[in-house]
Amino acid sequence: MTIDYLNAGDLPLSVARPAAPVAGALIVIQEAFGVTSHIEDVCLRAAAAGYLAAAPHLFTEAGTRCCPTTTCRPRPRTCRH
Repeated sequence: MTIDYLNAGDLPLSVARPAAPVAGALIVIQEAFGVTSHIEDVCLRAAAAGYLAAAPHLFTEAGTRCCPTTTCRPRPRTCRH
């Protein structure tokens, strides 16, 4: 699933839906290195508890994953992301 991000392209979104009626919804914020398997597991556990959970992939630009180290400082020469 994706959402339109400031008219600059699609932002990927991991979504987990409960099998039963939705008790509520929450947004799960990613770790420093993006939406990892742990973050996806958090979404799945929230869905198992009855919540709709969504985790936006914030380290993307127009659908392409960008280097998280460049978000806060200049890109290091050793960065291979």
